[in-house]
Amino acid sequence: MRILVVNGNKIEIDLISLFSGKETIYYNGENVSQKKSLWGSLHSFKVKENGVDTQYEIKVGMGFPIRATVVISRNGELLYADNNLKNPRGVQM
Repeated sequence: MRILVVNGNKIEIDLISLFSGKETIYYNGENVSQKKSLWGSLHSFKVKENGVDTQYEIKVGMGFPIRATVVISRNGELLYADNNLKNPRGVQM
């Protein structure tokens, strides 16, 4: 499981098994997206943060060697990328 805290809000990315393909995203403990995919998928969800609508996109994919990769954006701004090449701030989970 990967966990990221953004402005005091907790995002949990639960990749049950690379072989079953089950992906679940939690925002402050609430299930906001669940998909099943062997090669990864895009999870989009909206939440209210301080009374403002906020859009998150979480891309789950496959990397080499075989492992799950994650890219997280908030309102179009990159927050985290596993490969860290796309993330100049170097935020790690």
